[in-house]
Amino acid sequence: MKKNLYILAIVILFLACSSTKKNKSSTTKFSQGIEGIVVKLVGNQMPMVDALPPKPQPVITTVFIYDSTNIKNVTQINQSPFYSSIKTKLIATVQSDSLGHFAITLPEGKYSLFVKVKDQFYSNLYDEKNNIFLVTVEKNKLTKVEIKLSNEAVF
Repeated sequence: MKKNLYILAIVILFLACSSTKKNKSSTTKFSQGIEGIVVKLVGNQMPMVDALPPKPQPVITTVFIYDSTNIKNVTQINQSPFYSSIKTKLIATVQSDSLGHFAITLPEGKYSLFVKVKDQFYSNLYDEKNNIFLVTVEKNKLTKVEIKLSNEAVF
């Protein structure tokens, strides 16, 4: 009886190790493109004595990757980080997972990143020339980004 339990334990351990190896090896490794995380900030983000701001929460969403997009190439809603339309070419989309992580292979170039919040596009980073969330992909490099949805946060 003990021998059977011992063998069963070894088989279970072996199967658990095998499935872990499969999961690790099935994770695609990219050598060129964009890898990142999408997080949501909610509530008071102001620094306070003896209190940490709420932790960013990972978001499952679709990341929209467009050709380099300037503020003149979008229909902006008021002066917010929300857009009803984007007039540049959509290059690709990628889904973030339950940890907010995403990765995509892309050719060299400059891209703008957006996510959808309800039925509007959202992006809250601009450079000095009003390019929206501009990301450069270089040859044989993985560009890392963090997309922060801060529309429900107070700073």
